[in-house]
Amino acid sequence: MRNYSTDSPQAAARIVSLVALSDGHLCSRELDRMHALGATAALGLTREQLLRVMQDYYEDMQLYGEYGWADASRLDPASLDGMLAEVRDPRLRQEVLRLCTAVAEADAHWSDSELRVIDTARARWLDATATAG
Repeated sequence: MRNYSTDSPQAAARIVSLVALSDGHLCSRELDRMHALGATAALGLTREQLLRVMQDYYEDMQLYGEYGWADASRLDPASLDGMLAEVRDPRLRQEVLRLCTAVAEADAHWSDSELRVIDTARARWLDATATAG
C-alpha cells in the first residue's frame, strides 16, 4: 500500500475513497454528492486528482491485498490504521469524516464496510484527540 505525506490531500482523499469503494462499487450518486459538497476544494485536489487517488487505492488493493473491486471492504485493520494515521490535523479529520458520512448516505444505504471504516476512524481519531488533550 502506498504511503502519503501526513495531512496531504491524497491521504485525506484516500480515506474518502475507501468509504466510496468499500461496498464494492462506486455509484454516480456518491460522486455527485462529493461534487455537491465541494469535496475536491475541501481536500485541496482537482476532480482529476481525486479520481486518481481512487484509482491508486483500487490498484493498491489489487497489488498488495490480492483483492478485486468487490472485495474493497476487506482491508485489513493494520492497513486501515496506517491510512488513518496519515491524517493528524483535527480540522482535516473532521472534514474527512463529514465527506465520508455524506458519501455513505448518498445511496441511501449504509453498508457494513462503510460503517466499519467510519466507526474505526471516529474511534481512532477521538482516542488520539482525548490523549493529546
